[in-house]
Amino acid sequence: MDRRDLIKSMALLVGTAPLASCAASQTTTSLKTPAISGVRGVSDGILDTQNTMTPWVEVSRSIIRSNLRKMSEAAGGAKVMIVAKANAYGCGERTVPPIVDDMDEVWGYMVVRPFEALAIASTGVKKPIFLMAPASDDDSVTLARMGVHLAMTANDTPARVERLAARVGGKLKVHFEVDTGINRQGRPHWDAAEWATALYRTGKIEVHGTASYFIVPPGSEPQAEPWGPELQQIERFNAVTDAMTAAGVPLGTRHMASSRSYFQYPQAHFEAVRTGVLSYGMYPTQDARASGVVDVDQVFEMKVRLAQVSMIRAGEYFGYGRKIKMEKDTWIATTLHGVPGGTRRDRTLKINGKDCEVILSGGRLYTIAVLGEEKIAEQGDVALICGRQPGYTAEDLNNPWIGYGMADPLISMEVA
Repeated sequence: MDRRDLIKSMALLVGTAPLASCAASQTTTSLKTPAISGVRGVSDGILDTQNTMTPWVEVSRSIIRSNLRKMSEAAGGAKVMIVAKANAYGCGERTVPPIVDDMDEVWGYMVVRPFEALAIASTGVKKPIFLMAPASDDDSVTLARMGVHLAMTANDTPARVERLAARVGGKLKVHFEVDTGINRQGRPHWDAAEWATALYRTGKIEVHGTASYFIVPPGSEPQAEPWGPELQQIERFNAVTDAMTAAGVPLGTRHMASSRSYFQYPQAHFEAVRTGVLSYGMYPTQDARASGVVDVDQVFEMKVRLAQVSMIRAGEYFGYGRKIKMEKDTWIATTLHGVPGGTRRDRTLKINGKDCEVILSGGRLYTIAVLGEEKIAEQGDVALICGRQPGYTAEDLNNPWIGYGMADPLISMEVA
């Protein structure tokens, strides 16, 4: 299924008119069995975790709600924009929004792909959905008719706004994106105020937000102290919004701070913060954890059932290329999960209370762990891959961005 068919199937799923340029054929879908069930990012909620060998993630309702309350309070009451891109960092774009939608601390949901916005809309949430990236005319019209907020970026013009509004049959709900130095997305700051004024004066838009994005200092561990170029970005953003206000252009909700800059630049919290990994309990850096600004907990645990339990006799090899030889009779467990590049050999799986060393993996396909000389598990028993237990948190796995990697193998979801 290509991108256009995917968008069409999701539009039908949530009761929206299909895009005019789509092919006529369309398979009937339902929420429990979406036509795009194999597509990354909208694969949650399909299988019964009691009867599948496929890995799943369990999301704690109480923990994520607690995290959001703490983050809003620590940011002086700023709302939290739930970053739901990348399948909500592996936690499920159709799982997370419904369990936080009633919270006063939550502004709404931010995504980067049209199908992500459609997937969230299919859950019936009431808070806004913001597509933070440019979209084609057809996709923009489909989303706008559903009330999704669109990003106004560098190449948007009054003529395009009027064209889209005419097709939608009403005003567009938008956020102005101002590029203050990342030079990746948004209208360059030097003429952003004039540009926003021209778009607003078409009378065809409702302004719901104004945004910008930080550069991020070079290096694997961003520095804890404020960084000159980013301080300049804040100054530029304030100058643009001041000029917009002077021209009579509403700003809506200003948002600029991400998970990392949440800790470094309280002056950029504004009315809302876009905290991605932090909302899910993953600190962006060790400095952020040590800062004491806010205390959050990991909201998810990733688990998988043992697909096979078997014994390898002493002297036998296993795996492609006869890479590993067993020196004694050993019980092993095979799971149907992996990550890009394979599960790291220095990792363990928690199986029936024991830390079982991973000795082989087949990329995204499978992982093999050693149970030992005794058979301590059976087929179907549950192994913990990543969770809240010491040694198994996302930070313990030395990859605070594990949410991206988790999104690939996700198939089913449970909400604790």
